[in-house]
Amino acid sequence: MKRYTILTIFFLSILAISFDIIEPFHGRKSAGPAVYSTGAPGEGTCASVGCHNDLGGPNIGTGLSVIDVNSGISEYAEGDTLNIKIKISQSAFTRFGFQVVALSNNNNLNTGTWVLSDTNATQTAQPTFGNYQDRIYVQHTASGIDFASDEAEWSFKWIAPSENTGNITFYAATLSADSDTYKTGDYTYTSSLQINPISASSLNREGKLMEMKIYPNPARDKITVSGEFNTSDFVLIRIIDFSGKVFKSEKITPISFSQLEISVIEVPKGIYFLEVIYQGEPLRKKILILN
Repeated sequence: MKRYTILTIFFLSILAISFDIIEPFHGRKSAGPAVYSTGAPGEGTCASVGCHNDLGGPNIGTGLSVIDVNSGISEYAEGDTLNIKIKISQSAFTRFGFQVVALSNNNNLNTGTWVLSDTNATQTAQPTFGNYQDRIYVQHTASGIDFASDEAEWSFKWIAPSENTGNITFYAATLSADSDTYKTGDYTYTSSLQINPISASSLNREGKLMEMKIYPNPARDKITVSGEFNTSDFVLIRIIDFSGKVFKSEKITPISFSQLEISVIEVPKGIYFLEVIYQGEPLRKKILILN
């Protein structure tokens, strides 16, 4: 009887130790992934090293992972501050994680500066070993992994380098975890987004936007648009709401003008964008109509 009791105690002790090993392992990971886990050049992911999802690699699940830079821009100017969002969604999951890095396409070196908006949910990390110790990551914290629904979003800022370093790519890995302390049933996703130095045409567009004046604003029956617009093609002028619904559209061709009046009598009261599409580029300003 004593022998069975000793064996039972021994077995339960081993079982308890096993759970004690598993739980701290995932506790450490929930506090932030290991560095070099974004899938960037020279890096793996949590899936590739086997700490999450032992099915063979990333991007095999049904989740959706997105890197959002300033709501979809693809260009940057020296010293720009850009709003970055990492998003992931997967049905039936409410625990998520991420890691992101920004690298120059010229040499795969770290570029730009991260600025955290929420230090409770996000943190920075930098390697102290390996071949890429210059890389600085933004990643989740232990408090930034549990969400009320099957989608997660983390927001922070990135400041572009003060000099033009060429094209830059953001590399991100995201994770959907089932919270059972085992690596099986978890899914890792990788994504990347390239941004390019702002072009001369974009600088010209920004200059035109600064020159363009709209008055009166608020308006009742008509709006005057002033600016220097010269093209052998056409200018498209639209009034749209925040959802993109078009309330008025006028196409003028060919055109060379410094002032143009647009009737808004038929446009209902509300806040809109007046959009001038000039040489293929949209120039947009907010207007208030009081009809």
